Parts: sequence; C-alpha cells; structure tokens
Amino acid sequence: VRRLLERDLAIAQAYARPALASHADLHVALADILRERGDIEAVAHHLEAARDLGDAASLPENRFRWYAVRADLLAATGGPVGALAMLDRAEQLHLPGFLPDLQPLPARRARMLLRVGRIDEARAWARERGIQTGDATAYRSEYDRLTSARLFLAEGGSGLGAGVELLDRLLTAAEAAGRVGSVIDALVVRALIHRALGNTAAAVRDLARALMLGATAGWQRIYL
Repeated sequence: VRRLLERDLAIAQAYARPALASHADLHVALADILRERGDIEAVAHHLEAARDLGDAASLPENRFRWYAVRADLLAATGGPVGALAMLDRAEQLHLPGFLPDLQPLPARRARMLLRVGRIDEARAWARERGIQTGDATAYRSEYDRLTSARLFLAEGGSGLGAGVELLDRLLTAAEAAGRVGSVIDALVVRALIHRALGNTAAAVRDLARALMLGATAGWQRIYL
C-alpha cells in the first residue's frame, strides 16, 4: 500500500496542475502508514504538505482524516490530550464516505480516553454504542469491540476474563477472514490481559505471534 501511495503521489506532483481533488488525501493516507512504521518526521512532513494544498485538494468526505492522523501523531509523541482535541475536530468534519467506516471516530476517541485514564468516559461510549450486545464477530463492529477489550483491560478485575473471551471470538473471525491488522491488535491486547492475569507464558506467546505477523512489514506503533 505504501508503494502504491508513493507512486500515485509522485504522479500527482509531476503532472497535476492545479492539484487534483484527492492530492492532499494521498499525503494523509501515506502519513497514516508511516506513523505505524514509526517515521514521525515523515508523518509531520506529509501532514504539512496536505495542509498546504488546502481543502480544494481533498474530497469533502476525507477532510476529517487529516485531524484523525494528526491525533495519532500527537499521541505517538506524548500529547494525548491534544490528540483528543484533534479527534473532536475530526468528528465535526466527518461526512459519510463511499466505504464503510471501519474505525469509527468515537471508538478512536475512546481509545485515547483510556490512554489518559478517563475510564468513565470510555465506559459511557461503550454503553452508548451497546458494545456488550449483538454479534461479537461482526466485521463492521470489529474495531468497536477491539476497543471494548481495551476498556476491559483498563477496568481490570472481572473485566479481564470477559476481555479474553471477547478477544478469543474476535481472533477466530479475523483469522478466518485474513484480517491481519485486527489479528495483531487483538493479540497485543490479549497479551496485556494475560499479563494482568498473571499468565506470563500466554502473554509471551500472544506477543511473539503478533510481532511475527507485523514486524517484518514494518509495524511499530501498536507494539510501542
């Protein structure tokens, strides 16, 4: 995906005068991939380039993504409170797009709330979304439920066992469908829950498998 984005961006920069309506979106998409790879300087460069191109170089339903990726950048560099402000701005700009929203902004915000210890607000998100009900393996709600597992981890106590059960089901569905990103996410969180439960061997197995799946492709931030 990174190579495809870099190729398309090079073409846009060479031939598009004025900028295409998706030129800035290419910068933002590439920034998101580079953020996961830990290339923070390149992320900042592409976000700045996208902002310099302006709204005319971005499709209306994609404009919220700049703020969402900026939020992730701030979180990666030690600014989760500022990241929450960026996600609030992203929600203000969000419009339904051509594709299903598989990483809903409210869930992304809930993850950020957990990072700053605002567990009650994350619980309120889970109640509002009805995360505890419905099909635990539905693809469209997978990110919500992976986020819910992180809430179980933060709550501790009896929530830890519930988190393992939820992640077991999510892993079965994600592995069967080949959704590697979801598998890595679930394995990392399950490793943390196993550690909290004192199951060190299980935690190491999950983390080792997650690393084997993602490290060779350049994944970094999810482990960090």
